Amino acid sequence: MQLRSIKIIYKLIVTVIAVCASAYCVAADISRSVHQHSGNNSENGGYFELGMALDYREGIELINEEDEELSLSLRLNAGYQWNNLFIDLYPSSLTPFVIGYNLYDGKALSLDIVTGPQNGGFTQEDIGDAAPIKERNFDYLAGLRLTHFYGKNILQVEARSDVSNTHNGNFFLAVAGRSWAFANGTQYALGGVMYQSKNTMDYYFGVRPEETSEQVNIYQADAGFIYKLEYGITYPLSPKWILRTSSTLYHFDDTVKNSPLTVAGKSVLAEADVSINYVF
Repeated sequence: MQLRSIKIIYKLIVTVIAVCASAYCVAADISRSVHQHSGNNSENGGYFELGMALDYREGIELINEEDEELSLSLRLNAGYQWNNLFIDLYPSSLTPFVIGYNLYDGKALSLDIVTGPQNGGFTQEDIGDAAPIKERNFDYLAGLRLTHFYGKNILQVEARSDVSNTHNGNFFLAVAGRSWAFANGTQYALGGVMYQSKNTMDYYFGVRPEETSEQVNIYQADAGFIYKLEYGITYPLSPKWILRTSSTLYHFDDTVKNSPLTVAGKSVLAEADVSINYVF
């Protein structure tokens, strides 16, 4: 999450991309599409991008993690499409790694079968000595994704279920985004909401009787929503080098805020980053 499972309850997270990638997937994730200032495109091909970023993060975390952190991180974004098959690695997205198949590709609509990990696990080491917590595993989900393009506006909805028998939960996602060109760069904004079912939330944030301690009580998490707002700027320094900056805000329902496994009383996670990226 970031909150280790949280940072993947909407991602394996890392960053932002945009404008200067080469060919772009027909079924591209909305985050990549809006950052690239692109519409629908069904050409075969792909891209690979590597960069370094300075990240600042503050807010809700697992109880053994710092609730404020400044760090350097490696950024990796990639995507490839071959006919109807595609793969997207875009860690700043609410769905960070996707393997899929395009069922329908129209001028304004795209329908895909999508699969991939959604929620990140954690171990006893991540929780520390607060309680004898059992390891939580990554899950793997599969479902359908519908994307609607309208000019530089993009709307994406998605429904997936756990097929890894990790928690047998479901998740639903709706994200809207838009990009605007300015000078030689691009600015973008997007907002989204994700629903995680009770099985999913309780698996990652619940506390079983055998996991309790003096500091951590039994807890059963309910289904809940996670909200995201993001604004960013992308500026090409050259045909191969790109400068990006972004600010992101997440809000978690009380079912996460009240979990004994998270920092008490916090329901918001704020992130900001600036990165320099090389496009291969």
